Amino acid sequence: MEDYAKGASLELYFRRLSPYFYGKTFVEACEFCARRLKIVMLAIQLDPEIYDSRPQIFPNPESIIQPNTAAYFLADHRLDVQRAAVYCKYCHEDIADPAQITQCSCQAGFKSALKNRPGQYWIPSYTAEDSPDENVAILPQPIIHLNGEPVESRIWSYICEHPNTPVNNSREKLNVMQSPENIHLDDVDGDQPKPSVLYDSSGLFYWTPARPLCSVRLTRLQAARKNFANHIVVCVVSQSTSQTIGLASFVMPLRSSAIPSGELSDILILADDKYVEKEWKYLYNLPRLFVVKGSPLNRADLRSVNLNTCKMCVLIGAANPHEKSTDPTLLDKSVILATLNVRAMKFSEDENMKANNHSRRSNLDEQTETIKRCTRRTGFEVPLITDLMRDTNVQFLDDDDEDLPGTEFYLTQPYSGGRAFSASVLDLLMVTSFFNPIIYTVLHSVIFGGASPELEQIMAEGAGLIGPSTISSHERGDQVRVKQFKMSDELFSMHVGSTYGGLFTDALLNKRLLLLGIYRKIGVTSNKRYVITAPSEDFMIYESDRIFALQRTVD
Repeated sequence: MEDYAKGASLELYFRRLSPYFYGKTFVEACEFCARRLKIVMLAIQLDPEIYDSRPQIFPNPESIIQPNTAAYFLADHRLDVQRAAVYCKYCHEDIADPAQITQCSCQAGFKSALKNRPGQYWIPSYTAEDSPDENVAILPQPIIHLNGEPVESRIWSYICEHPNTPVNNSREKLNVMQSPENIHLDDVDGDQPKPSVLYDSSGLFYWTPARPLCSVRLTRLQAARKNFANHIVVCVVSQSTSQTIGLASFVMPLRSSAIPSGELSDILILADDKYVEKEWKYLYNLPRLFVVKGSPLNRADLRSVNLNTCKMCVLIGAANPHEKSTDPTLLDKSVILATLNVRAMKFSEDENMKANNHSRRSNLDEQTETIKRCTRRTGFEVPLITDLMRDTNVQFLDDDDEDLPGTEFYLTQPYSGGRAFSASVLDLLMVTSFFNPIIYTVLHSVIFGGASPELEQIMAEGAGLIGPSTISSHERGDQVRVKQFKMSDELFSMHVGSTYGGLFTDALLNKRLLLLGIYRKIGVTSNKRYVITAPSEDFMIYESDRIFALQRTVD
């Protein structure tokens, strides 16, 4: 866990790049920073003083770094990042120890020249005569869509043509269910032809026409007969009076257009029916979403959603305002019981055989993964994430964890391995984002696959995801996503037994992947893992390791 603690101590820093990097591609600069300066470059941003300048997360590898460009780094200390701001080819090229790289006289002269021109800053498409005067304020401009239409016009067109609630009467419902778009997006058996995929107006998310809740609601019997596989189960411990928790914020990244359509997983929400009705108005435009009425505390309900073949199971608690407790430990009582309930389950051979037969209709990769999941015999083998309101309650999730009493939440085995989460983790991010708002944009782009001023304005208007055929984008944007790879795959198997530095360089230069870290087993026989963020270049790689990397969707 020492490697995990070291990776957890890394922070995100923002610095302007020294003139040494001007004219280099992003890949060249990123490789140099990792090899020479021992820091990881994640993103660049053209002159931050420009109003509409935004961070570019792992941009096109051939992107050229221009003057005044700033970058975002993962590093242990601000002095480590300062090396990228002061590096000089003539003064630092022969220095072996990166810690000895400090500002030289060349850098001081360059910065002085910039300070003497406070109103002039470099913009790629401007000439010297076009540069804005220093006394003229740069005012926010209307956000224009790619086709030249202002966003306000698109919002007005949408609210004039579409109701804010899905159709409910039987005839309209039948027409919606039989439309080609809806058949494509809700067909889980894959027996019907699939027309083109629809995206929302920003191109960042998959989109479908709004559907009434009754069109995606499944009974326990219907869910069991669907034979879901490679799906995501979201279990919400809820009641009809429970407060909404914002399920859309969880589902939207799973419907990012950065994910190829062939890799989208069905999402099953197991929760109280009345509770889901309160959340549905934020979910009805997201495709391949199903609702099963039931409770995570009922094993029969859990069994009906095929936990034995799911890709991931998420357990979330929705607080009930009518239930008050003076003991903060009891805040997570229901979600902890649901977690233990899943762990205590056993799966029969009949369940696994039925799922195995269904997998034969999937593509080869999905079929392989499903067959592996069909070997699950107990709930301990189900990948599970539990969301806790109080982080100290992590001690009740698993008796096998070796954490000492009083261990900080971010150092516990459940959190380090992605088996537990708590809202308290977001406190630091909230404070950091308050003092440096651009950090939020970087994290938003990594999680959602991209950031769009248009989408932010539409959400601020309260229109939700808009995207009928006259408005929707038919192309994905230039995005990135975080993807997990196995070291045993042919793509990386040659690096087993070698160092992380060689793996990082090969992935960046030859496979167009920006590595973030390693996902390693706690022990040889254990199925539990933990994350090691940006290990050192001499870190040894094992065959059982997995890696996390940023991958571009458009090159």
